[in-house]
Amino acid sequence: MGTDEVLITYVKKKHKSHEDIIEDILSKGFQYHEMPLPEEVGECSIDQEVRSRVDECNVLVVYISKEGKVNPCLTQAVNYAKERNKRIISLWVEDNAEVGDMNGALERHSDCVIIYNGDFSTLLGEEDEVWVKPNGDGFSDREIKHHKCG
Repeated sequence: MGTDEVLITYVKKKHKSHEDIIEDILSKGFQYHEMPLPEEVGECSIDQEVRSRVDECNVLVVYISKEGKVNPCLTQAVNYAKERNKRIISLWVEDNAEVGDMNGALERHSDCVIIYNGDFSTLLGEEDEVWVKPNGDGFSDREIKHHKCG
């Protein structure tokens, strides 16, 4: 992996500004790949592919939607990314989303949760946590802080 790589993943819904997000990623010299996840419950049917794709990236970008709340492949991707010390950036897909729509693994492991405002490219390398609810309010202090080693 010679170039910084971003993996964008989602269940069913792409972000309405998906093309702008890709432009942001490319403008910072990152490569990007997409991995739409199957809508399923129970076990992830593409476990090996999920692991392989996460291994190839430096940053995992997840679009938060109701469809992903209990999706086993999304949970697998986020847990594995955390295990492999990847940066995890979560973006709210819908303006009317609720905090309760967030997948539990995202809640535990995201480095930041944001509303896309036209430029998140600086978050690709930052270590600071930014957590914003879908309505724009900040989250209360989190019990778990994430610290990257190295």
